[in-house]
Amino acid sequence: MKTLCLVIITILVASVLVEIGNVFADDVDSNKWHKLYLLGKFTHAYPPKPDQIFVAQYRITNATLQSISSTGDVSVIANTVDKGLFELKFPRNFPYHNQDPSKMDFFININGYGSWSYYHPDGPMTEDARKQLVNTVARPPPYPDSYSGIDDCYYLFSVPFYTYAKIDIVYGFNGLILAPYHGDDILQSCNDFTIAKLPPLKQIEFGMAPKDVTCNVGFDVLMHPDNKTISCVKSYAVTKLMERGKWTRPPLDPHMNPKTVLTNSSYDGISTDGKSIVTINNQTYYQTTLGYSIDDLKYGTVEKFQNVTFVFPQGLARTTEGGKTTLDVKFQDNGEEIYDGIPTRYGPYANNAITLLSNHVAPQAGITYYGDKIKLLVSTGKQKITNEDKMLYANGKTEKANPLGVLALVIYHPPDLCLSLIAPSNMTVHGCPPNTFYLKINSVITAYLMGYNICDGDSCTKTNDLSVLLPIKNPLRPNFQMIGLPEDLHWKYGDTVKIQLYVSSANDISTVSLLDLGNSTIVP
Repeated sequence: MKTLCLVIITILVASVLVEIGNVFADDVDSNKWHKLYLLGKFTHAYPPKPDQIFVAQYRITNATLQSISSTGDVSVIANTVDKGLFELKFPRNFPYHNQDPSKMDFFININGYGSWSYYHPDGPMTEDARKQLVNTVARPPPYPDSYSGIDDCYYLFSVPFYTYAKIDIVYGFNGLILAPYHGDDILQSCNDFTIAKLPPLKQIEFGMAPKDVTCNVGFDVLMHPDNKTISCVKSYAVTKLMERGKWTRPPLDPHMNPKTVLTNSSYDGISTDGKSIVTINNQTYYQTTLGYSIDDLKYGTVEKFQNVTFVFPQGLARTTEGGKTTLDVKFQDNGEEIYDGIPTRYGPYANNAITLLSNHVAPQAGITYYGDKIKLLVSTGKQKITNEDKMLYANGKTEKANPLGVLALVIYHPPDLCLSLIAPSNMTVHGCPPNTFYLKINSVITAYLMGYNICDGDSCTKTNDLSVLLPIKNPLRPNFQMIGLPEDLHWKYGDTVKIQLYVSSANDISTVSLLDLGNSTIVP
């Protein structure tokens, strides 16, 4: 059971409520419980949780209630000529704190003093005694028998007072800890009377953002013809109202929560740099690691990967709550999703991975922050990954250092007769066969050619079906492998092509690297 502590000092709190306004009790029926609506904010939660309106209940006995409000706590001003009693049922599922539930949660203050030190006289409440009480400083007991209890759905407070009193029931005082605010896990049945079911205008009146307004089952949200008012309309009437051209659905807001958020996430390949194929929740994704860290993420950064555009409109935002980013994901079908306030490092002290996956599923896009690195994800949409995919992503390895010492160039090699007749400015000679090109290649140490991708800017030739052991370079006796290229290439002698090769040291796809040899001129 939770310990509810009543302490002497006044606590400066982090507000998790908005001003609800004054609500006055019905003095005619002092035993009647009244509703007090509280707007709960799930501060620091990720993914962000929408605000929610909760219902507290209160009553006051043998006193005049002047006001009750909630501006970071429940605050009551009341007056009595003898002995009054304020009682409050506070919903346990309200997001009132961000710490271990076994620790201190609430404070009760009366006229600025902890209720344990609040003095009251044993004798009659004379005018002099009243004045002394109102102006008193903290004194030892006797003190009011303030009581705190608990049931399945509520915290129960019973606070006696003996004169004009400002009673504050304070919570949420641990705001300097950057952990999510939350309530207690309670019975599902408690939600029926601790969570408010209010019309849209009332929801907005109590501080709910229009985009978070909800309707009961069987109703849909529609925008009133004034383009300002949101109403809940029975589902069967939506089409008729929209056909009349006066009512519309609220504009789609691309700001949303990701479909999936994995905190402290881990999956095979999460630590792989470069390009790779990974599996998350039984779905395969193309993954690439950006060439800069989270800390170097610039304002307005745009990255395109697998036909998905990733935009970081704010770059890295450094806040008192740590580094945060906004990600705008744009798909080829004009779909768009914007995720706000992504923590770059999850947890109070953590450098742990956080992975987000989109609601859009064809493809599904996502991002992983791992250490200080940014990884983009786009689903493959394939049941089976081909060798081409595996080599294209090459287990994340892209080599420019060329550790295997591979040397390659493209040569133009028509029959000798045609070669003697043609000039470099005109490579088409009547009576000669189509242009014939070869990849001329060898290596310094043992290497296998598994595939290639060769382009001149207008056309490309590629394959992933090779397994060719390359000849070892011999300075005394030139030794090359000649690999024929397709005959329908529109290249010419002297053209520049970019040569990319998939090479392996062990004739094994798991050891394949993408070797980028850069530009090369076609020679005879």
